[in-house]
Amino acid sequence: MLPILAAASDGAVYAWRDLRDNCVTVFEATGDELAERLPSGGSRFDSRIQWALTHLVQAGLLTRPRRGHVQITARGKDVLDETPDRIDIKLLDRFEEHREFRARTKDATSELDL
Repeated sequence: MLPILAAASDGAVYAWRDLRDNCVTVFEATGDELAERLPSGGSRFDSRIQWALTHLVQAGLLTRPRRGHVQITARGKDVLDETPDRIDIKLLDRFEEHREFRARTKDATSELDL
């Protein structure tokens, strides 16, 4: 998640695909990695980018000013100012909104097990 937030650090509005392309470069993703598909048929790499964006938005580090686009928030800039080695769930759980999001998704998943 750190490369996504760092790429958006200038405050501009970014299409998620632009941030995806940045991650391809940062992670030196291979053609095989990019071609890997989920059982649903979608791209595994793209799915991971989308989930990272979702977690960053739910934690209040990014906002979605319009569909398919994100922008860093003041909270996101504050987190980058801490110069973390990585951004993970543990870091995001510092924020109540993210903990509530995880609780909601966990509850929804539990209901599917009925």
